[in-house]
Amino acid sequence: MRRALLSLVAAAPLALAGCRDDGTATFFWRFQDSTGNIQGDGTDANPGCTDAGVDHVRITVDRDTFDAECVASNGVPGVQAVFLSGTYDFTLEGLRNGEVAFSSSGTFTVHGGHDTEVAETLVAQSPQSLVVFTDNGDGTVPTNCVFKGPGGAPIQATHLTYSLVDEATGLVADAATVPCDPVSIGLSTVSLPLGNYVFSFLAAVDAQGAIAQLCGVSVAHTGFPVFEDLLPATSPNVCQ
Repeated sequence: MRRALLSLVAAAPLALAGCRDDGTATFFWRFQDSTGNIQGDGTDANPGCTDAGVDHVRITVDRDTFDAECVASNGVPGVQAVFLSGTYDFTLEGLRNGEVAFSSSGTFTVHGGHDTEVAETLVAQSPQSLVVFTDNGDGTVPTNCVFKGPGGAPIQATHLTYSLVDEATGLVADAATVPCDPVSIGLSTVSLPLGNYVFSFLAAVDAQGAIAQLCGVSVAHTGFPVFEDLLPATSPNVCQ
């Protein structure tokens, strides 16, 4: 498992070329959901970015900000930058399609000619969108939005539809039509407080009605994406 230095990335305030009073800071990150579960360990063997659903990390040092890929080209979840010697405030934000899903803040000190390692656990932020990926009832992925319908027949879905109820407040988030993404085969809700919810229904449908669905299923919105099996529908009417 590597935890080596990464490619140098420009970050302000930068040391001037040839200046002897500069050093580096190497940031590593992992992610923690609202229940304390952690994804990643700062190495290329277990970066945690995919499991946490994070694509970029935004690094803010004092008032200067830059974004980095969650996983660097060498597979390590982190980035290195050059700074003048001194102590700095920082914030790391794990981004998911531009939304801040995880965050951590602190301080670090740079010493001339040395590297400072900053290993951080980014904690799930509330509210945030609930990300749901769907599987067929047997755990296989419905490639290109083709779900297993009644009798196991493969049927192309045109879109997804859902209704989500907050167990604590009864508030509902729903969408009549969510385009079926042939890559992710899932959906992202509006921004919601972390907590427990119930899918009144989540269904893959076509022009004839429900193909595959789940009905009355509890889901924990913890900050990590969730995976749900959609079983073949017994009726074209959703959850009937």
